[in-house]
Amino acid sequence: SVSGRDPLANTPFLRAAFEKHPPSLPVMLDCDGQRPESVSDVTEFLKLVQVTLEGTPGDSLVDRALATVKAAATANVTQAVVLVPDEAMTDAQILRIVSQVHDAVASASVVVHPTVASTEQDRRWLTFMEQGTALHGDIRLFPRLSRPTGMR
Repeated sequence: SVSGRDPLANTPFLRAAFEKHPPSLPVMLDCDGQRPESVSDVTEFLKLVQVTLEGTPGDSLVDRALATVKAAATANVTQAVVLVPDEAMTDAQILRIVSQVHDAVASASVVVHPTVASTEQDRRWLTFMEQGTALHGDIRLFPRLSRPTGMR
């Protein structure tokens, strides 16, 4: 896995590393999606391009992320969009992004990592999944565990 917020900032290094030591296992690139023009520099070495959007991303961040997903699809690399919403992000905002992903690249997987603080939220996420699957065929929900056990 090649990850970090902005691993595509260093595509000459990544390319040189992959050329010197071709990966023997499938490689996933996990990025914030803000350098769509750089994806094509390394797609020949990748199996999956995953764009992770955290918090409540603005429209311009989502647009660039979708351009990154489209670039991966153009190169015939599997794509995924991971949403890690904060408490301020509404279900309607999440569903809008799901719809935008579907419109951009229908083959992309969408993974949502909500924080589940109580069992009262179970109904919320069941409703969300019902609405989400009506918009996009490949949507997955993996709740985050609360601190200190879980993710950040």
